Amino acid sequence: MTELAAINPERHAKKVWKRVTDYAFAAEQTVIPLVGTELGKAALAMPTGFVKLDAGYQLVAITSLQTKTNLYVAPNGTWLGGYIPAALRGYPFQLAQQEGAENFILCINEASGLVVENTEDGNAFFDDQDQPTQGIKDILNFLTKVEASRAVTQGAVNALADAGLI
Repeated sequence: MTELAAINPERHAKKVWKRVTDYAFAAEQTVIPLVGTELGKAALAMPTGFVKLDAGYQLVAITSLQTKTNLYVAPNGTWLGGYIPAALRGYPFQLAQQEGAENFILCINEASGLVVENTEDGNAFFDDQDQPTQGIKDILNFLTKVEASRAVTQGAVNALADAGLI
């Protein structure tokens, strides 16, 4: 289940986030979205292809030919492949775009189990001045780069589809 919440001091100042320790959250993902900047590494480690969506085609890594199966995730959640797609490396964080807005908002999946009260070990969202910590800045920077590559990648995929090559 996904429960995306925008990260803000009012909601997250007294909470911490934990890093992903396994990839069980991806155990049922048969395909994983890719961006062009990672295609070279991903293609060496796993099959890649295009899937048809309502809005067109999407570049993906293929993890299985069976529904709700990811052969790259072991029963204990360990990632078995030689490359971990960016879409998984950013988990439980995600950029979301409000309708009609150009900017993206950093969100976190609060149902991930990786957002906990500040009484536990973890990484703070904000410092004492309610400013994002370096960890949050690093995640935002990573996801911003991925999103920029996603836009370029989608343009290239659309061009391939328009040319009848997919």
